[in-house]
Amino acid sequence: MYYSCFKRRYPNEILIYIEEFNKQNGTVLFDFLDFDEYSLFTNTINRNYDLSQPTMVLLENYNKRTIREDTIYSIKPEIIQTWRKQSSIDSFLIG
Repeated sequence: MYYSCFKRRYPNEILIYIEEFNKQNGTVLFDFLDFDEYSLFTNTINRNYDLSQPTMVLLENYNKRTIREDTIYSIKPEIIQTWRKQSSIDSFLIG
């Protein structure tokens, strides 16, 4: 599905790109498809971050379904709120 069609149907979902997935360590490293997706993410967690540096997110203790590297996924805001409740989201943001 094209980006514009997806965003019309699911405007609140955040598109991410999986950089690295390590099932044994339970870590996922992802980046955002573009600045708009990053802004949606920061708005969802209600934080502002320095946008002058490239930023990715490292999830630790990921034990959900297997995901594929070099693939685009969408994340619902409710999922991000779950991550935030489980741990401080600040520890996820890396430059």
